[in-house]
Amino acid sequence: ASFDALFQINENGIVQTVNKAACRLFGYSDESDFVGNNINMIVGKAHADKHDMYLKRYIETGEAKVMGKQRELSARRKDGTEFWIELSLAEIQTDAGDERLFCGYVRNLTKLKAQQAALLKREQVTRGMIDSCPDPLFQIDAKGLIMMVNKAAVHHFGWTEDEFLGNNIRMIVGGNHSHSHDTYIDNYFRSGVSKVIGKRRVLPARRKDASEFQIELAVVEVKTAKETFFCGYVRVLDPARENGV
Repeated sequence: ASFDALFQINENGIVQTVNKAACRLFGYSDESDFVGNNINMIVGKAHADKHDMYLKRYIETGEAKVMGKQRELSARRKDGTEFWIELSLAEIQTDAGDERLFCGYVRNLTKLKAQQAALLKREQVTRGMIDSCPDPLFQIDAKGLIMMVNKAAVHHFGWTEDEFLGNNIRMIVGGNHSHSHDTYIDNYFRSGVSKVIGKRRVLPARRKDASEFQIELAVVEVKTAKETFFCGYVRVLDPARENGV
């Protein structure tokens, strides 16, 4: 990935040179504001002390906690505000006996973190909508393995979410339909002809305690750029179960 700022430091962590982008990113007016100061001046309070320790340990032992690696940490601007960066450190080859020098490459993660936060919020809203649905919902992959369930599925079928995930959806199918369920998916992928996809059908379902009840099941196909999966929408038809008895 491209970097937004560049620092050169010596073996004591003292800044030797910076580029103009570093001045802009961290809010300093000139390179002279950096040169001669410890690089931890740009490191957030939570990481500043550790940064010197990592560099000292590398100099003494060769053990690289940060050298040659990319890590995310909080950075500090001149005005004291903090933001997230990705920092990469690499040693510069110098002649034997010369002072050891290191290059620090900084990438500003502000936009990325904002995008991640927005994505997380959307995911939380979506999950909240799914879990607030009173009917059981299932997401399964092309092999029929359960990828996601909602709280209603846990409530009506008796398995925990962890017990559902990774298991075949036929675990909830009752009567003589259990073994034929995988066949429906296989046939659909081979022929493109669907007996269950995009249709509603009534069939017996099985709870964890092996008791059975009637449901209406609708399965829809969802295609993304990378995979195909299916969503199963269940309506419980058992009167006692619907009434919470």
